[in-house]
Amino acid sequence: VQIGAIVEYKTQFEALEKRKAAIIKAVKEQDALTPELEAKFLNCADLNSLEDLYLPLNNFTGTIPAEVGNLGNLSSLNVGKNQLTGDLGTIVADLPAALVYLYLDSNDFVGTFPPEIGSLTGLVELTVSNNIDLDGFIPLEITALTNLTYFNFQETYLCEPCLLYTSDAA
Repeated sequence: VQIGAIVEYKTQFEALEKRKAAIIKAVKEQDALTPELEAKFLNCADLNSLEDLYLPLNNFTGTIPAEVGNLGNLSSLNVGKNQLTGDLGTIVADLPAALVYLYLDSNDFVGTFPPEIGSLTGLVELTVSNNIDLDGFIPLEITALTNLTYFNFQETYLCEPCLLYTSDAA
């Protein structure tokens, strides 16, 4: 039994090291890896312990790495005021469910607001402002975000949800 536990621990450790390397590589490819950030990644006993990524005002380009979705305890993601791109639906679908604060403002994201936003039920603050290529109706799934106290979508072409009523009157 002890040898089995050691083998399992070794497997988990190797998987953790691969995840760290993948995340470090993805952040490095964005020219966003500082020595301090790399040290935080390397010193994580497990990546699920990473709770906050605060990366605004760095002139990052490209997309948010899908590996961010592997950070199961991530509660705050701030990548505002960069030059990030990508479809908002793809980005939201990859985000961890534990998010409380999500700041995607002042980037170059495109597309419509995805219904998957309703799965991020812990969100308290959400801002997508100043992404002028976001358009369409905000989906009704946003009503599932019962903890949401701040939602900023200024300087986008997003519209408030539209409810269609039918009349059964004869």
